[in-house]
Amino acid sequence: MKIIQKPTAFVKSKLRGHADIKTRILSDIQAQGIHSIVESTQRLSNSDWYMPPGFNRRYDKTLLPLFHDHLQELQRELQIPFGLKISSYWFQQYCKNDYHDWHTHDCIYANVYYLDLPLDANRTSFCFMGEEFTIDVEEGDILTFPGSVIHCSKPHQSNDIKTVVSFNISAKD
Repeated sequence: MKIIQKPTAFVKSKLRGHADIKTRILSDIQAQGIHSIVESTQRLSNSDWYMPPGFNRRYDKTLLPLFHDHLQELQRELQIPFGLKISSYWFQQYCKNDYHDWHTHDCIYANVYYLDLPLDANRTSFCFMGEEFTIDVEEGDILTFPGSVIHCSKPHQSNDIKTVVSFNISAKD
């Protein structure tokens, strides 16, 4: 077997209007109630990952159009020759010591929108070809990367809450 190492694309962009919508999105998330996840691979103070189909994600009317704009720009910039769609989305809130262990996503591209990111909060960690690294991101950024890249959120050490909204991009049917 021969491994041909080619760099993989990590795309970082700013969400248009982040400063204008941040408070509204956080309020919408809070209005949905608290849904903690405590498992061996993750501990999240609040997430809507396990909510049933049809669950009213109050923030989707604001965020989905902006995520679709991101998807179209991504398709143009990366010159992807087929249609893309947002296949799933969810939020995660990390309080002190919360984490999400190493994992991948079953999609073409995974995305993390850093909605509320304290300055002292951990950024997403990646492992590619045995190398562990982070990408320099700040609040309001969307980080896009291949869904097959192994990543995690290490234990949150800040006393302030970190909130991300993640979404997966797949090929259109």
